Amino acid sequence: MEEKAKKIIITYFSSTDVMATEMICKQAGLGGRIISTPPHIAAGCGMSYIIGIDKKSEIENILAKEKIKYDKIIEINV
Repeated sequence: MEEKAKKIIITYFSSTDVMATEMICKQAGLGGRIISTPPHIAAGCGMSYIIGIDKKSEIENILAKEKIKYDKIIEINV
């Protein structure tokens, strides 16, 4: 059986913050992408950012440095 990839989903209150995250991650070469928030996850704006779990500490640092507000970070297997 194939092992599932571990990722994080970051949920936001504002679509502006999701788009700012995408722009900054692209500039930093971190990857990831904007997704519709899965229905089983309650989140404010309905958009989230998904990225590999190996980038978790980097993205947390970037969000703090850039003062980007987010709701929560959820670890998932996909």
